[in-house]
Amino acid sequence: MSVFIKVKDLSVYFFIMMCIIIYAIPDFIQLPFRLILLLSLTGYYFYVNYARITFLQLFTIIFMVGMLLYKLAMHSFDFSLLMIFLSIIPIMSVKYYTFTNQHIGLLRKWLYFFIITIIFQLMVYRYEGRPNLSYEINQSGSYLFLFFLLCDVLKFNFGKFVILIASFLLLSRLLILSIILFYVISFLQRKWMGTFINRLSYTRLIVLSNILIILFSFWFLVTFSGSALGGTDSIERLTNVVDGSNYVRFKINTEIVLRLLTKDETLLFIGYGDLASSKDYLNDFDLMPHNELMKAIAQLGLLTTVFFFLISKKVFSSFIDKTTIVYFIPIVLYTLILWVRFTIVPSFEMVFILFIFLLKQQSSTFTLSK
Repeated sequence: MSVFIKVKDLSVYFFIMMCIIIYAIPDFIQLPFRLILLLSLTGYYFYVNYARITFLQLFTIIFMVGMLLYKLAMHSFDFSLLMIFLSIIPIMSVKYYTFTNQHIGLLRKWLYFFIITIIFQLMVYRYEGRPNLSYEINQSGSYLFLFFLLCDVLKFNFGKFVILIASFLLLSRLLILSIILFYVISFLQRKWMGTFINRLSYTRLIVLSNILIILFSFWFLVTFSGSALGGTDSIERLTNVVDGSNYVRFKINTEIVLRLLTKDETLLFIGYGDLASSKDYLNDFDLMPHNELMKAIAQLGLLTTVFFFLISKKVFSSFIDKTTIVYFIPIVLYTLILWVRFTIVPSFEMVFILFIFLLKQQSSTFTLSK
């Protein structure tokens, strides 16, 4: 028996595969599946566009190839650079996909399977006694939040309820805060500040929010420097913002900014490469930056980070509107306090987010029941 998949149905199958990789396959064996899917998305783009490529895409590919060759020559190759490279065409091609009512019905059925896999992982994996997915505890929270947004798009309230419960089991302050912010922005958009919120753009949100978190980082260090800051993995951590964990996070933000102001050539031009294995980085800093922008600068350098910002700006400009802004704002919050690559550096997760936005933009044509 042969199986035939129509080209127009590939959008939903690509997206389901992304969900399976993120929510059903353990983190430590995901890499080959991510590579295959990114290559498939790239191949599909060239298929539907008759192998045509835009000047921006060509320039970006040449830039990335040059960077990869330079890193190899300098013996500082970072495997994540390959993932960035393979994500470029997919993030630029999401706008070419479409979803139908039949696709939505199929996705809603798959959500039950993903709920089961999420609950199973929460039962199996532990981090210092706290349940989590197969990822690092903070990364687990970020993926759960993206699943929460997907459930909202598909009006799957049971899934949102499961994620809400999971957020308290993880004791994840950022996950809980992001969910609260989502509802606050939704309320304000409907009631009082709709015009203001709807006029927010990618550039305004990314630039202003990162300026604010940098200023807050300096204030936090000045205010609580010298204080005895501890940490806890009990329920108390949900209401305790002033702890050692946050102090170190904000301290690294200020150190990177100060080094940039003193024209540190490593941070300006080439970055440290893989931060987890870079002896130079580990000698200069205490911990990986818990901020997407700061991590990108530390790893890739300011010059490359600005380049990726401009690429992402062009991509997101097609997806941020009054229907998706309520999703984008809490996603930006996540990038301010965690190192996830959601909004600036091309990544597998960015492709996933863009698909969620595409589903939301096309949702007016769907027939959904809660």
